[in-house]
Amino acid sequence: MSDTPALPTCACGRDRRHPLVIPEPVYLRGGCLVWGLGMGKLPDYVNYRCRQCGEVFDKTTDVAIRRQYR
Repeated sequence: MSDTPALPTCACGRDRRHPLVIPEPVYLRGGCLVWGLGMGKLPDYVNYRCRQCGEVFDKTTDVAIRRQYR
């Protein structure tokens, strides 16, 4: 067996690495305004949503992942 913990899955059984799962950066506290002005701000967190069932089943605040959506 693998030593890595299992990732959360949606109702369809997909985890964040599946191609049908889309990451959605979430900006709070005026982040949308800063982003709209063309300035780079890290999202506060990233949700993971399954395209098929529409469920948001996981989220992360990991800085390395958030930097991908600056």
